[in-house]
This record gives sequence, structure tokens and C-alpha cells, in this order.
Amino acid sequence: MTHQPHPSELAENFMRTLQEIERQRDPQPMLAFFDEQSTLRNLGLQEPMHGLEGAQRFWQAYLDNFSEVRTDFNRVIEGPQGIALEWESSGKLGDGRDFRYEGITVLEVDEDKVRHFRSYYDSAAFLPEGAGRVAG
Repeated sequence: MTHQPHPSELAENFMRTLQEIERQRDPQPMLAFFDEQSTLRNLGLQEPMHGLEGAQRFWQAYLDNFSEVRTDFNRVIEGPQGIALEWESSGKLGDGRDFRYEGITVLEVDEDKVRHFRSYYDSAAFLPEGAGRVAG
């Protein structure tokens, strides 16, 4: 059995704040992690979003995907320049369908700010019912 060190204060705060905005449906608390030099990107974006305005739009769009969402973090890996968060989210999409998907978020940090946020996940959870599935 391997020992996983306790996550840093920044990692703990980020995970706790994400769960808070999911419960409250208000992206505002997440903005504390970003500044005008920050970039945010996920698989749904063709171009990254930039700065505090981009962070506000990014997190509002995230919340708008769901009528309810809960993210549970399974693993945290940290190094001198960043944090990798392995997670699983579940809940209901905006159209009422249940969903569950897994992913990894990479945070490149400088001091107490996230310079580059990238999220990679299984986007099949967002496909319309029956789309993209192979008949068996």
C-alpha cells in the first residue's frame, strides 16, 4: 500500500470551493484562484478562456451544463509547479438526464494563483441519449 501525502492547502481549498459552487450554483468563489494572467481550457472549448472575465464565463458555463452536480476527488498528485486532480462527477444534466463521468484536472500554479487550468474528461456523458453508441 502506498502512502499519499496530504494535499496542499491550495489543492484542498480548490476542491472544497468547487464542491461549494456546485451546491450554491454560484461561480463567484472560484474566481479567487485566478487572475488576469490565468487561462482556462477544457475539451468543450476550441480556444482557452483568459483572465478573470474568462474564469467567470468558464465556471458559469460549467454550472449551466447541469441541473445538479457533485464532484468527488479520488486522487491528488502535486509537484513544484502544479497539481493534478482525479475526480468523478455525477448528477443531472440540464435536460434532466442522470450522468456520471470521470476526468483529470491539471492546475499549473504560481504562488497562490492558477496560471493554467486544463480539464480532461469523458465527454460521452454529454451526448444525447443513444448518440455515438455502437450497437451490439
